[in-house]
Amino acid sequence: MTEHLPVLRAFQPAAAKRAVLFAGFFARFARLALGLLAAVILLPAAATSGQEERTFGTWTASCAPDFVCRAVTGIEPRLRLERHPLQSFWELAIEVSSPPPPYEQDPTIDIDETSETFGWYDESGPYGAANRFYFMGAKAQAVLDRMVNGQSATIHLADADRQRQAYSFSLRGLAAALLWIDEQQYLVGNERLTGVPPYGLLPANIDMDPSIVVPAALVEAHRADETCEPLEDLPNGRDSQVERLDDERLVAILPCGAGAYNFSSKVYVVTGGEFKLQHFAEFADHQSWHTSDQLVNAWYDPASRELVSFNKGRGIADCGSSGTWRWRNFFRLEEYRYKGECDATGDPGEFPVVYTAPPMPEY
Repeated sequence: MTEHLPVLRAFQPAAAKRAVLFAGFFARFARLALGLLAAVILLPAAATSGQEERTFGTWTASCAPDFVCRAVTGIEPRLRLERHPLQSFWELAIEVSSPPPPYEQDPTIDIDETSETFGWYDESGPYGAANRFYFMGAKAQAVLDRMVNGQSATIHLADADRQRQAYSFSLRGLAAALLWIDEQQYLVGNERLTGVPPYGLLPANIDMDPSIVVPAALVEAHRADETCEPLEDLPNGRDSQVERLDDERLVAILPCGAGAYNFSSKVYVVTGGEFKLQHFAEFADHQSWHTSDQLVNAWYDPASRELVSFNKGRGIADCGSSGTWRWRNFFRLEEYRYKGECDATGDPGEFPVVYTAPPMPEY
């Protein structure tokens, strides 16, 4: 699944569903179009050079050969603004050595005498790594607007020990650093917008192997899928699971939807930078056997190489279905259970077997 992604991420259909994160921004997007398209047209020539770096006051601005540009200040912690060439939005983040525990305390950003308090998940949270904390939504836009002409920024976060910490940064040189980046990306004169989740990064899952790299194109394709809800709106939006299938392939289970007691995901097999959405056999009385591109309450066990699902027909799980697929260079259905009648009998999930695969030699 390597479909061409639109250059203007702000115009993607799925981004419209995320309007709650940056209400009021859409009227401004049209003014960004010509500038961003010009930047993309000029990318090949600009990207052939090595990394460029400039210092402005307390800020260092740089543009990598892939044309990702960022302005940073501080060492540990570090405050950063970054813009990817395939999106028109700045990403506002702080990198800390001691990641904050979720929901412990609402993060706050002070710009001079003005303060903004951010909620969790839809307005702030870690992406890509637990120690990289991003700020989103309309409040992030207000902060960025003040930062450009401000004197100082102080970010209040709880640390891993649940102690509230204040991290202060000088804003001297930030305006010049951002202007230099605008020049490098051919976006001088365009509005500086922020507010959307970071490009190509999943909400951080503390259980994920940090050596595993999820392709940005997969994250963006999943976000653009109109059949799934935005990760920031889902109670399970930070429960992605990415595991190694073998030396060359990964399995990525990415949240897609949520109900009262069922959580759906889409499953992708990733080979290098390529990825493919998986489809699975399912059974129901009214449909007989059919296929679906979503699994409910899915989990992959790397030890047994088994992918399992458990779809509750209702909360007490006296009816529903469950499946077990084992990785054998593809996901082979090993067993499927189903019970259509919700009769308050039997143990939860103990459904009748409707399919068992014949034995297959071990590899």
